[in-house]
Amino acid sequence: MIYLHKIRVIVCILIIVMIFGVFTKRLFQWQITDKEIYLQMSSYSEYTIKTPAIRGEIFDRNGIPLAVNENVYNVVIDKLYITPNTENTVIAMLMDIFKSYNETWIDKLPININNNKYTFSEDFYSFEDIGISGNYTADKFIDILADRYNCYENDKILQRNIISVRYNMEKRGYSMSTSYTFAENISQELLAAISEKTQNINGIRIERTLSRQYPNGIAAPHIVGNIGSISQEEYTNLKDNGYSLNDKIGKFGIEKAMEEYLRGTNGKKIITRDKKGNIEVIDTENSVAGNNIYLTIDTELQSTALKSLEENINNARQSGYSDCIAGAAVMLDVNDFSILSAVSYPSYDLELYTKNSEYYSQLMNDNTTPIFNRAFSGKFAPGSIFKPLVAMSSLQENIIDKDSIVCCSKYYHNGSFTLRCMGIHGYINLQSALAKSCNYFFADVGNRLGIDKMNMYAKQFGLGVYTGVEIGETKGILAGKENSQKYGQEWYSSDTICASIGQSDNAFSPLQLAVYTATIANGGTRYQAHLVNNITDYTTGSSIYKNNISKSVIVNETDIDQENINIVKSGMRECVLTGTASYVFGNYPIEISAKTGTAENSGSDHTTFICFAPSENPQVAIAVVIEHGAKGIYSMNVAKSLLDCYFNL
Repeated sequence: MIYLHKIRVIVCILIIVMIFGVFTKRLFQWQITDKEIYLQMSSYSEYTIKTPAIRGEIFDRNGIPLAVNENVYNVVIDKLYITPNTENTVIAMLMDIFKSYNETWIDKLPININNNKYTFSEDFYSFEDIGISGNYTADKFIDILADRYNCYENDKILQRNIISVRYNMEKRGYSMSTSYTFAENISQELLAAISEKTQNINGIRIERTLSRQYPNGIAAPHIVGNIGSISQEEYTNLKDNGYSLNDKIGKFGIEKAMEEYLRGTNGKKIITRDKKGNIEVIDTENSVAGNNIYLTIDTELQSTALKSLEENINNARQSGYSDCIAGAAVMLDVNDFSILSAVSYPSYDLELYTKNSEYYSQLMNDNTTPIFNRAFSGKFAPGSIFKPLVAMSSLQENIIDKDSIVCCSKYYHNGSFTLRCMGIHGYINLQSALAKSCNYFFADVGNRLGIDKMNMYAKQFGLGVYTGVEIGETKGILAGKENSQKYGQEWYSSDTICASIGQSDNAFSPLQLAVYTATIANGGTRYQAHLVNNITDYTTGSSIYKNNISKSVIVNETDIDQENINIVKSGMRECVLTGTASYVFGNYPIEISAKTGTAENSGSDHTTFICFAPSENPQVAIAVVIEHGAKGIYSMNVAKSLLDCYFNL
């Protein structure tokens, strides 16, 4: 027993000696044999540098470019190569070159200098984004930043400009792994000058990159959108998705809504740098380009609608309606609610918006708000184009049938409330009431229907609810008890009467009105409105997603019987043959069905118009709103221009 115990002790000792022997040998190898190798390794620093992906491009349904990439040259300051602590000198030297060619660099400091005095710019908020808090004067902030960046120039303008660049460098994460873009899209002359004058200066390089261009900038600016530098808030929300502070990101429109598809996947380079500044790329991962987006929009239809809106708004102004300055028009495919055209007037040029600061300032200060998307975000009282909805709802609820008669004596009385009709129509049925837009008929029918039923059906047709379009839109407003209570008001039967002729608080976007019209046209199926027609691979062109009827999202099937929808469609056809739309469309070569509207408000009346065509086999639906247009002919003319273009008339 004692013998076995001694053997175990000896074995344990031998094992321990062997382990220490291995450790000793390894330490000798590290510290003596391979000393130079490991010393060399310890003198290296490793950095991962992002290689940005090519952003996908945007086209209309026919391949006409709306947002594309173009080669440009940027001036970049690269910390990997720059001589340490020479940033201020390099920046000052670059500024001298830029000034001699009258070109500008990126300047984001929210402090200006005028007459040798520092003042805050209008967009100044704070310097908390770089960790400086406090309620200081502009001069004090400059002093703090000067200490921070070791910038003590006698020339206050030069000092301010250098501080501006250093401030933006810090905000954009300037480091060994992240270079800083000093200026974008420089001219060929400046490119040559910088290449020549900075040959012996470390850390400055010319970078060929891709810049976003909008070659058809007036075609659909509200829809296409633009890209811009990522904000601190956006970065905070998206940094886990691989975004950096130097990234560009979609700011609104399709550029924002389809960011996930357009962006692509960044690549990377792993670089080593030794103490002598020697750099070696040791690994590379290629970037993957984003996808191309083809919209449902037709540029020719866009141009037609914009031109017609401008012409008819100008005609209204020349006829004495000086407050008529704006409008919108939307055309849908009734088979799947693809948006063929959506125009807001006044409009703007997206290319100038993104490249010209003076133009941008003019837009911001324009009281006609051209950058506001009236087609999707505007809210307008519909007026009489709401009457087909009241008619269908009343038929479905058996309030009336197609032969019901109401006697219009011009003034409809409800207690102390009186509503005036535009005519004295006498005994009138539903079809004639739609054709002649009889307020008396629909006041009576709507009052019997009630606001709750009216609004239930309105939502089924897309009024007062989101359409689902990819970019921003309004929900609109449905007049009713719920909306009235928000403002502490009671709801009366007189309010229901006003709502039944498209007044009261009812307010919808032209897009919602087009969805409503298209739902009538196709017999009661409401699809999700959409702008994306096709998504393709940037490199191969192969389709990733293709819009077709089988992929269209059905939001709901309305509860209106087909027979009742057809009765109302017949009344809308009569509106063109003998009613309020006949003087524009009475002899139109394509059979269309329509409804005109006039909405009272402060100033001249808004005019509204909806239609679908052809009547028997509808292909398209249109909604037009002209603010303070006063006369229906102007909104009808816009719809006619769109139909002429679509049907090649």
